[in-house]
Amino acid sequence: MALLYSVEHLKRLWARGDTYRQIAAALGCKATTVDDLKRRHKLPNRGRRQGKPVKDPTPEQIAERAALLRERHLAEMMEMR
Repeated sequence: MALLYSVEHLKRLWARGDTYRQIAAALGCKATTVDDLKRRHKLPNRGRRQGKPVKDPTPEQIAERAALLRERHLAEMMEMR
């Protein structure tokens, strides 16, 4: 079965920011096929979706987290005895 789609429709969905799954549903294909179509029609990369930017922890935050993890580990080891 041949895939029938409009390149213009694909480009509109892509530009709108639809996910691979949303585009696949609209075109009646699999999400992996959308990746092939992206390359075939030279659609621009959109990068990975990311949530809020994560700041690197301060040395104090690292030390605090390490202390909490050590305490938890020690408590788990004591329970195993």
